[in-house]
Amino acid sequence: MERALRLVRPSIRVVQLCQSGSVECSPVYQGAVWRTIGARRLSSVEGSRSNFTTESLSESVVAQLKSARKSEEILSLVHTNELSGNQASLALSALRNSNLQTEKRNLSSDDRFMSLLGTLEGSLSNLSVESLVSSIINLFKLQQFNSPTVHLLVSECRQRLRGMSTRHLGVLVCHSKLLAKNASSASLVKEALRVLELRWREMNSPFLLKRFLKTSLHLSPSFVEKLEDKTLALIDSFSFQDLVEIVQCFTLSKCHSLLVLRAISYQVEEQRSQWEVTQLMNLVNNMRLSRFYNALFFKEVAAFCTEHLSESSPQQIAEMVRCFGLLRMPESTLFSAIVDNISNRIAEFSLPELQKIAFGLSIVKVKPPTQMVKRLVFEFDSLTFAEQIEVCLALGVFNAAPADQVRKIFESTTAVENTMNATGPDSIPLQLKLLQLNTYARLECQDYKGPFLDEELAKYPKVGEDSGSALHRDVVGKLEAMFGNEKFFLSNVKLDCGYFIDAEIAFDNKGEPFSNLDYNTSRDSKNHSPLRKDLPEDVSRVAVVVHGPASYLHESSELSGRRVMMVRQLQALKYNILQVPYEEWSNLKSDLKKVKYLKEKLDQIIKRS
Repeated sequence: MERALRLVRPSIRVVQLCQSGSVECSPVYQGAVWRTIGARRLSSVEGSRSNFTTESLSESVVAQLKSARKSEEILSLVHTNELSGNQASLALSALRNSNLQTEKRNLSSDDRFMSLLGTLEGSLSNLSVESLVSSIINLFKLQQFNSPTVHLLVSECRQRLRGMSTRHLGVLVCHSKLLAKNASSASLVKEALRVLELRWREMNSPFLLKRFLKTSLHLSPSFVEKLEDKTLALIDSFSFQDLVEIVQCFTLSKCHSLLVLRAISYQVEEQRSQWEVTQLMNLVNNMRLSRFYNALFFKEVAAFCTEHLSESSPQQIAEMVRCFGLLRMPESTLFSAIVDNISNRIAEFSLPELQKIAFGLSIVKVKPPTQMVKRLVFEFDSLTFAEQIEVCLALGVFNAAPADQVRKIFESTTAVENTMNATGPDSIPLQLKLLQLNTYARLECQDYKGPFLDEELAKYPKVGEDSGSALHRDVVGKLEAMFGNEKFFLSNVKLDCGYFIDAEIAFDNKGEPFSNLDYNTSRDSKNHSPLRKDLPEDVSRVAVVVHGPASYLHESSELSGRRVMMVRQLQALKYNILQVPYEEWSNLKSDLKKVKYLKEKLDQIIKRS
């Protein structure tokens, strides 16, 4: 009923009575009155345009609307000027960009706003495509999802859809999430997308392509492929900044076209004159997140960073270390220069920047400068709890985390309990780091006597079952073939020391494997590591550790710093380590050779123990 009333067009006499205040109207009917007033004002303006010059007035109103920042100022302009439909659309844009959110104004009860909507409704056929599309989007951003004006604008837009440019179609599609709040506008977006898929060859705007790539999660796979093809075709048209943004779009949308990323890396190399450190780090980091590695390009970036190190800010230097650390690329020239730079400028760096640097250096096994370690230790209390854990773990890689700083972490009982009791996938990385630090404190931290994590808290966090990598599954499968079945070992073992191992085997003093039925698999322990409290003290334990490509420094046979720390701590826990490097494993071309490889390694361990 209310919707029907809103669509009513009041008679001229009713409008006059409402304007004069002689007749009281309901708020709903009053809105319809003001929309009618707006529409008639418009027709009056258009009908009398030949009688007086409006060009200078129009330009003045447009200028005022563009410069206005307060909603009251904009609504006053709407009330005191006779606007055309396109000017009314401009007023909507101005309202959307005004201080409306801070004022918390209810536009639906404002007669001036309702009059503005009436102006739009009365000039549908005269609206430019730009005004039509922007009006729909602006009304949604002004929370007018179910306004009758929206339905009229959407209907008009649908009629003009096939004649629109790809840019206007693209604007509709790029706002698909916003326009999904109304059934008719959601349907309009789907139609616009179908039209675009037929006309994708017309898309020659780098800006539009970037917008599409940002919203590719909402697009069909076939259309995303066409966008990638178009990106390749226009690759020479993009600036360095454009290419950085496109790679970021790939990361955000989880769209990983290695062909496009490779072409972008080549194009960026051609644009070296446009390079800038912050944007380069953004580009390289997003390439890493998209699992794209171009070693030659990354080395070029490292050389550029080395050349511009003296003029780089501490924030940029910290990002360099973090970025190349996560790439596991220990570029000796770059890191040597960075260590010297930090030593000479230590006072310029903030503590979070130094923590980020410590993290990156620990991955590539580059020892931090003494001045940096001293500052992190002296100002340790200024770091957040998570940053403190990161600093101690980073120094722990070099077996150099100070006992006093480790103690401060475990004495923060509230923070420790909150961290270990947190739920959700986002909390798991920090929980694992705290478990690893607890292991370091127990086994390696010199002069440290406690406190430690409470036994109830010191458990591997519950995570969903993961089938693991193809390499892991292959090794576990060959272990099963070697033993004849899977009952003589455990796979996917999550240890309470904070590490995951691919498999665990227990042998008695005669070299015979225990059945996994002998393990302590009670209800309390099944969700974390089988510590085998029920097995003999002299049992020989073997941890099968598979080292994939991510375990090694780039183009090196050396394990990364964090991986070295893991192996070291497992050995301190009395594990015999059966390490399976991926390069050795991939060179074994038959199942028989793989089984023989594992058996020989296992026999050597049994003989030593």
